Amino acid sequence: MVRDGVAAMAARQEGHELRDAVGEAVLATALRECAEGLDGVLAAFEAAGELAVELQAAPGSICGLCLVPGRDDLRAGCREATWAAAREAIESGAAHDIVCPIGERIVHAEPVRAGAEPIGALTFSYGDPPQPQALQRVAERMRVPLPLLAQAVGATAPPLGALVAAAKRHARTVAALAGELVSRRRSEQERARLENLLLGMVGHDLRTPLAAISLSAHVLASPGRTPAQAAKAARTIERACRRMGRLTSQTLDYVRLRGGQRIPVELRPAAALAVLRRAEEEFQTVHPDAVIEVSAEEGSAAFQLRCDADRLVDLLINLLDNALKHGRVGAPIRVVLGRGGGRLRIGVGNSGAPIPPEEQAVIFEPLRQGRAGERERGGLGLGLFIAREIARAHGGELRLTSTAGETTFTVDLPEAA
Repeated sequence: MVRDGVAAMAARQEGHELRDAVGEAVLATALRECAEGLDGVLAAFEAAGELAVELQAAPGSICGLCLVPGRDDLRAGCREATWAAAREAIESGAAHDIVCPIGERIVHAEPVRAGAEPIGALTFSYGDPPQPQALQRVAERMRVPLPLLAQAVGATAPPLGALVAAAKRHARTVAALAGELVSRRRSEQERARLENLLLGMVGHDLRTPLAAISLSAHVLASPGRTPAQAAKAARTIERACRRMGRLTSQTLDYVRLRGGQRIPVELRPAAALAVLRRAEEEFQTVHPDAVIEVSAEEGSAAFQLRCDADRLVDLLINLLDNALKHGRVGAPIRVVLGRGGGRLRIGVGNSGAPIPPEEQAVIFEPLRQGRAGERERGGLGLGLFIAREIARAHGGELRLTSTAGETTFTVDLPEAA
C-alpha cells in the first residue's frame, strides 16, 4: 500500500528531514503566515506522521477544544484528524481537506514533495465560529460542560473566503519552497558522500600499485639481483604504473562528468579490429594469465569506425576488466564483433552467476559496488559508468544482458560516414 511505502521510506531516513532542512523556527513562522487571520491549529508533518512543528490554538481562537483542561483525549483526537488530512495529501500528492469530527472544522493539508517524492505536509484548520446549537451538540458529544467549552472556544469573527483562499495559496508556496530546500539539502549530502567515498576509494586502491612499485624498486636496488628478477621487477612497475594511470584517468573523468561536462573525444577513422587488438594487448600486459577469445561475424572484422581510439580502448579495457573480475575463475573472456544496420557491435562476455535484476538496474551508476566481491578485487566502481559515457560520446550505447550461462556487455557504435 502507498501508506506502507511512505512509512518505509521515512524509516530509512535519519532524523526529521523536513524539520532539519527547513528549520523548526522557519516552519513555525511560515505556518503562522499561511493561516494569518484564521487562528487555526497549525502543524507540519513528516511523511511517517512525526510532527515537524505544531502550534497550539491560542485562547480565543476559532477552535479551542484542544485547550479544554483535563481533556488530553481531545488534543489527541485533534492531532489524529490533522494527521489524517496530512496523510491523504502525502499519499495522493494533492491538497486535501477533511471535516474534523471533533470541532466541526475543516482541516486543510498541503503536500510537501522533494521532486516527485512525498516528504511531508503542512496543515491548518479553519471554520465558522460554532453556533450555539452546534456548540451544544459538541459539548454533549464530548461530555464537556457547555460554559467551559464556550470559554475555550471563544468568540471570533468568522473567517472570510478570501482569507481561506489566500492561506491555501500561501501554503502551496511554502510547501514548494520547503520541498526545494529538502532537495537541495539531499543533493549537498549526496555530493559530500560521493566525494568522501571517491577520495577514500582512490586512496585505498592506490596503495596496492604503490606497494608493488616500492617492493620492485627495492629488488632493482639490491646488489644480488639476477637479470630475471630485474626483468620481473620492471614488468611489475610497468603494470602498477598502468593501473595507477587508469585510476587517475577514471577519477578525472568522473569529476568531469559530475560537473556536467561530457567526455571529450577526437574522432578519426580507425579499423574496429585494430582498436580491439590494441585493447587486448594492453589488457594482457597487466593480466598476462587472462584468456581472451575473439571471434568476428562475417564482414565485421573490416568495419571502419570514426572514433577516438584511445577512449575506445579505455572502454574495452573496462569491459575486459569487469569480465575478469566477475567471470568464473579460469574461464575465457569471449569477445564477439558483429555488425548490422550500419553499426558495429562489440560484445564482451563472461560465464558465471547471472547479475540479479536489482543490481542490473543500477550497474551503470557511479561508485556502485553491487556485484559480490568487487571491493575485495579492487576497482572504484567507475569502470562501467565511464564505459557507457564513452560509448554515448561516440553516438553509441552500452547495454547489458545476463542469463544463467553468460553475462555480456555490448557496445554498439555507428559506422564511419
